Parts: sequence; structure tokens; C-alpha cells
Amino acid sequence: MNRRSLAVNMTGKTSLPSLSRLWKRLRKFSSFLAFGSLLSTAYAGQLTLSWNDNSDNEEGFKIERSLDGSSFEQIATVAVNVATYTDDTVEDNQSYTYRVRAFNQFGDSGHSNTASGESRPVGDVTIAGFVVTGDTPKRLLVRAMGTELEKSGVSNTLGDPRLKIFQSTSEGSVLISENDDWQEEADIAVEAAIRSGAFGFDEGSKSSAKVIWLDPGLYTAVAESSDSSTGVVLVEVYEVR
Repeated sequence: MNRRSLAVNMTGKTSLPSLSRLWKRLRKFSSFLAFGSLLSTAYAGQLTLSWNDNSDNEEGFKIERSLDGSSFEQIATVAVNVATYTDDTVEDNQSYTYRVRAFNQFGDSGHSNTASGESRPVGDVTIAGFVVTGDTPKRLLVRAMGTELEKSGVSNTLGDPRLKIFQSTSEGSVLISENDDWQEEADIAVEAAIRSGAFGFDEGSKSSAKVIWLDPGLYTAVAESSDSSTGVVLVEVYEVR
């Protein structure tokens, strides 16, 4: 599994004379990382997406959604340099899959990797499933981000998220690790964020993070409130190289 960078490719500089030459200069600029569902009453029935924008020549992003994970339709566009989108047309307890692509005057980029989840009513936790593929363990950064999202224009963020990681086994789901404050292992978390290209932590925030080696298999990252409050939380999974 590589949740870190299934990159979208964008066309090169607009001054190039032909599309054939243009596409030879593809540049990596964006990877769709993860998303979290809203937990507050006022925002029930919404899913928030977030991605990295490492490009300097897109004119915007197209957001596509699927109910079955295979048939997608475009539901929205966002402007240049916008790297988050809230879908407020979802229904609670319905699973949705999303992908993102950039566009400019020369056309569309390739698609990002997909991210799936479902909106839950107030009082439920935010759940993100992920798969570690291959034959060897991978070092991952798993995060539940709260107040850092305010920099991207997200309001009503969850002030103190707690992160739990579960492994799917033949005997059911087993809790294997948890964290209630990224600063408990600050140096490790910051170094992993830098190496994986994730946006940074805010000093003094109560977001949660865990750097962990995981064997190939099925896992679930669960974000919940540590103080019974509600708000927006983003669950992310990165491979740390």
C-alpha cells in the first residue's frame, strides 16, 4: 500500500509549443490523502476531503464521487490552490468513494487515488479503513487531525481527537495501538510528517498521531473525541519512506 503519494500528474509549463512535448514534462503535484466525516449536529450529513497541492500551474480541481467505487461522476470543482472540499449532499450511513483530478487550459490530469467513507450521525466515531499491501511490513504515519484544518478554511474542528488503530483478524477487530496527543512522541511524529509530505502539526494542538510498522493486512483507523465534544476531524494514513 502507498497512501503517501498516488500522485496526480499535471501538464507542464504552458509556454511549450505542443501537447506532445507538454505531456513529456508531467509533474507530480497532488495526492489524495484522506478525509474525515463531520461529527457535530449542525454538520451531520457531510464529508470533508483534503489533499496535497504541490503544483503551480493548475486552474482548479474536479471532485468526483461514486456510490459503488467504480462508476464516478463529477459533483463539483474548486478553485486554484484550494485543497479541501466538503460534500454536504451525502446521506448518513451511506458509503461514498471520491477521487480528485486537476485541470488547466490544456486539459485534465490523471486521477488521484480514491478515498472512501460514510457520514455518521452525531455521537458516532470517524472510521477510515486501509490496506497494507505487499509481502513486507510498512512504516506508516496515521493521524487524526483537528484544529490544524482551520488553516484550510474548515470550521468547527474537533479540539481533542483520540486515535485508535485496529487490525482485522480471523477472530475480529483487535486494537493494536492508540494515541491521544501527537506531542507524546513529537520528534517521531514531526519527522514522519516531513518525510511523507504531510502538512505540519500546530504547536500546542491536541491532534493525534502514531508512527507504526504494520504487516500486510486490513486495518481501521478510528477517531473519536477525548472530551465528548463534537467537530470536524481528518483521518490520514501515509507511508513513511
